[in-house]
Amino acid sequence: VVVTVPTITPATGTYSTAQTVSITAGEDAAMILYTTDGPDPSYEPLLGNEYTAPFDVTATTTVKAIALDDEGNASGVAASVITIEYPVPTITAESSLIIPTAGVEEEETFNVAWANVSDKEVKLYEDADCQTAFSGSWFQADLDLNGNVYYIADANKTEADRTVYMQLYALGLDGVKDATKVVTVTQKAPVAQYTVTIEDAENGILVVKNGETALVSGAQVDAGTTLTIECTPDAGYKYQNWQYKVGENAWVTKSTGMTYDVTSDVSIRANFVVIPTYTIAWSVNGEVVKTENLVEGATVTVENT
Repeated sequence: VVVTVPTITPATGTYSTAQTVSITAGEDAAMILYTTDGPDPSYEPLLGNEYTAPFDVTATTTVKAIALDDEGNASGVAASVITIEYPVPTITAESSLIIPTAGVEEEETFNVAWANVSDKEVKLYEDADCQTAFSGSWFQADLDLNGNVYYIADANKTEADRTVYMQLYALGLDGVKDATKVVTVTQKAPVAQYTVTIEDAENGILVVKNGETALVSGAQVDAGTTLTIECTPDAGYKYQNWQYKVGENAWVTKSTGMTYDVTSDVSIRANFVVIPTYTIAWSVNGEVVKTENLVEGATVTVENT
């Protein structure tokens, strides 16, 4: 008696995910026996499990099956070698996260894309090698339902920058392969600010700029800011120099170099002086025929006729 050989689905092949195995037999079959990663199934002696419903395989497995008719006659052995090769898990995210000095009071999101992952988590560490767990409390982070990191942070009121290392961990679909990515989280210390006092200029205009912005006296700027000094004399006057003073120190005079780097509170002033006027007398054969007053720098042209 020839009994139809059963069909195993999926057929022999390599797959990247767990597979659900089903076994079908012909109309002449009364029972199906199968084995996984074992010898051929048989009726006498009885070897194998009776197939009643599809089952899952999560690792490489060889499935063998026979069909039996009502009289116990067996079919030939069907076999399917199902090879499961799970892909490597991957994590895609930026490598750094900058936290504002003022902190983050309401939850912010750091986007992360996960692929081929069965489980994932985020951990915080003191060091880039992720050996020492983060012991601080100024930064807190966790994963949301979409796999993105949500975080909050306290304001930095210290005098130093601070850093925490956020490790993203992924476990692969096979429960064996894994992947990690370390994100460097930094928060700058507060930048010192200093007061710029601009003294009123006489006989001219003094403008002190931070970038393109003209400052008013008493303005505060960050340490390290480079100020630009602009001095414009009134009519009849010329620029002489500008000066700066730090604290109770003496005024420092600058005639060139119209910038100043702020490292402390500073006062700035400009000096203008009147343009000298000279009297020129014109004479012919020793007789003065004309006098006129000219300012310093005027050009005089003399023509003989």
